[in-house]
Amino acid sequence: MKIAQTPPLEPLKIGLAKTFHVLAKTPNEAAVAVLVAALDSPDPAIQEGALWALLERRSPTGQREILKRLHRDAERWRPIIDQRQGSLTHALRDAVLGSDIQLCRNACQAIIWFREYDLLPALIVAAEDQSHPNVDVAAHTIVELAELLSAAMSAPHSTTDRRDPQLIRRRVAGLLDASVSRFVKHSRREIIT
Repeated sequence: MKIAQTPPLEPLKIGLAKTFHVLAKTPNEAAVAVLVAALDSPDPAIQEGALWALLERRSPTGQREILKRLHRDAERWRPIIDQRQGSLTHALRDAVLGSDIQLCRNACQAIIWFREYDLLPALIVAAEDQSHPNVDVAAHTIVELAELLSAAMSAPHSTTDRRDPQLIRRRVAGLLDASVSRFVKHSRREIIT
């Protein structure tokens, strides 16, 4: 009697990719729950496929669930998220302004990784509100973003980066100047440094 061998790996990968493609494109919202559950799979290929599909769907629920787990799988997930830069913007903003500390930390880490300067207004709102539970994390992220922008200003402009550091600098400077004018209300030294 012959024992059946396990199927070859390649057809499984193709089948898995097709499944995630269907889950990414279907209008059925139940797919989000399936994909969120797949983020917790012990199999990295399933996790990464679910991550890709959720980013493709642009589901607010899916984005939040990705962000919730980011500290666990950051290094493996970062290149996948980087390919779809901007796909988590709404979840990042909500996390910075929300009260969940781990979610805010994950969001701030992602904001720094992907240099999401467009989220500076949300960070300033959180940093200026002394009663906000994530005030220190937001203020620290503002400082890190400013340092990254400063480094980008002195580095040669990359032809692959479509963002003009001079334009970003002008926008960031305007936002920070406005916050400095409110220093008496918020007293956050990080913003004026």
